[in-house]
Amino acid sequence: MEQCYSHTEKETISMQEFTEATQEDECIQLAITAFRTGRWHEMVHNLSRRTEEARHTLATLHHVRQVLSVSSEGCLFRGLRLVVPQSLQLRIVGLEHAAHQGIVKTKARLRCKVWFPGLD
Repeated sequence: MEQCYSHTEKETISMQEFTEATQEDECIQLAITAFRTGRWHEMVHNLSRRTEEARHTLATLHHVRQVLSVSSEGCLFRGLRLVVPQSLQLRIVGLEHAAHQGIVKTKARLRCKVWFPGLD
């Protein structure tokens, strides 16, 4: 099985698990739809109907829309970095932090591989 994210060999996140989490993430799916249709204005117009967290995520994705792309597997990228579904964010941070290199190095290493609102 192809690994999507791994810091140690003991625990990994497979590409299948990552893809499934992406498909279940409402904000990422709305952004993918807006990306494919070019209808970002509709997504932004409907932000008031969302929770505060969803509004923040969608507004952030809208802000970086020029550098977003979608893989053939349906995963969202910001440049070369995978956009992490909300359900996997803490787990990925935990995997990277397991090396005990401190918050600055942990975030720097994460920024090379993945992205989600609040990471930068």
